[in-house]
Amino acid sequence: MNKNILRSLFNKFGLFRLASKINSPKITAIILFLTCSIIKSKKRNVPTMIYIHKGIGVDDIKSMAQYSNEINYIILQSSFIREIFKIFFGSNIYDNKNLHIEYHVDKKNFPSSVKAKYRNFLSKSFNYLEKFIKYDGFICSNYVYSYLQELAVYAREENKLYVILYKEGLVHKNFLKNYINRYTNQKFIGDIFFTSNYYIKEALIESNIQGFNKDNIIPIGIPRLDYYKDLETSNKHIALFSFYPDDKFSYLEDKSYFNKDFKSMMNQIAENFHIYAIQYANQNPKKKLIIKTKFPKKYIKYVHGIIQRNNLFISKNIFITNDEDTTTIIRNASAILAYNSTTLLEALLLNKKIIIPSFSNILPHEHNIDYLIDYENIANTVSTYKDLDDAIKVDKSYDQKMINKILKDYILHTNFQASKNAENEIIRYIKNK
Repeated sequence: MNKNILRSLFNKFGLFRLASKINSPKITAIILFLTCSIIKSKKRNVPTMIYIHKGIGVDDIKSMAQYSNEINYIILQSSFIREIFKIFFGSNIYDNKNLHIEYHVDKKNFPSSVKAKYRNFLSKSFNYLEKFIKYDGFICSNYVYSYLQELAVYAREENKLYVILYKEGLVHKNFLKNYINRYTNQKFIGDIFFTSNYYIKEALIESNIQGFNKDNIIPIGIPRLDYYKDLETSNKHIALFSFYPDDKFSYLEDKSYFNKDFKSMMNQIAENFHIYAIQYANQNPKKKLIIKTKFPKKYIKYVHGIIQRNNLFISKNIFITNDEDTTTIIRNASAILAYNSTTLLEALLLNKKIIIPSFSNILPHEHNIDYLIDYENIANTVSTYKDLDDAIKVDKSYDQKMINKILKDYILHTNFQASKNAENEIIRYIKNK
C-alpha cells in the first residue's frame, strides 16, 4: 500500500491511538517505518535525519531538501509519538494547560519512574527502527514539547544529533524576553538550536535557560521562505490572515494598563479590521477576499463570531478557510491584511502591498508589539473603513531600503540561503560527533 495512503488512514481513523495501546517497541518501529515519508538526497553517502512532523515545520524540511539537498530526511508523524506518551502518562494528560512548560518540575504528573519507562520504550522503538533504516539524528520544531523530552535524552545517550528548527519567536525584538519567559520549560536538551534571527538568539541567552549557550544557538533565517525565490506571482485576490487578539497581546498581560477596558478596546480594533475587510469585499464583488485562519477550530469560530455579532453579509466572493496553503494565498494576492504575522514578511519578500490595523491609540509607543513600527513607509496602517478602502485601491511607493532592512533583521534574508545555512551546520555537527 502507498505510504501516503497508509499514513492518511492512520490519521483519519485514529489508528495511531489504537496502535499505541499495543505497547510493543517492535510493532511501534514497524508502524513508524510504514507510515514515514522519505526524502532522499541526489548525493550518495550523506547523513540521514529524522524529522518529527508538526505543523508548518515540514515545509522547512522540504525546502532544505530542494535547495540544499545534502541530507536524507525521514518524516515521522508526531501524532503517533503523542499517543504513546498518553499511554504512559494518562489519557487525560493533555487536559493540563501547562503540559509542556512544567514537564521538568511537576513530579506529580510526570514522575521520574514513568519518565524512565517512557524513555526506555522510545529507546527500544528507535533502536528497532534503525534496523530498517539508518539515521544520524532528529529534527524537531520546538524544545518544550513534553512528549519529545525523553527522545532528546535518548539522542544524547546514543550520540545522535538533536536539532531544534525553531518555528516560533518571530515577534518584536523588545518583547522576546516576555515571549520566551511565558512559554519555556527552562531546559534545552540538544545540540543545535536554529533561530530565524539574532534577536531570538540574544533573548534565549539572556533568559538563562539551562542548555543554551552562544555556540549552540545558530541564526539561519527561515528555510521554507527559500521557495519564494522561484515563485510566479499574480494579483487574483486580497487576503486577510485573521488574528486572535488574545494571542497577539499576551506579552503585555503584566502591564498595569492591561485591564478590562484595554482588552475591550483591543478586541474592538481587531474586530473592526475584520469587519472592514468583509465590507470591502461586499462592496467590490469582482474582488475575491480569502480569510485564512490558523487550523484549530477556535480561530475559525472567532471569524464566524464576528460575522454573527455584526450581522455581516457574506457575498459569493468571500472565502473563509483554515487549511488553504499560505504560500499560494500570498503569491496570488494583490494585498495582504494581517497583524504582527510572519505572513507580512512573506508578503514583503514578494513585493506585495501589506495592510495592518492601528493600535497606536491604546498602546504606549514603547509597548507596541508590532515589529513593523520601527520601519517607516513599508506598510499601510488603517483605523477606519475609508483607510482600508484607500489602501487597497490607491497605489503608492514604498521604501525598498527599509523593506530590505526588516527582512534582514527578522529573517536574515540574504538571497534565499536559509536552507543551505541549516544543512551546512547539521553536517558540520555530525562530522564532529
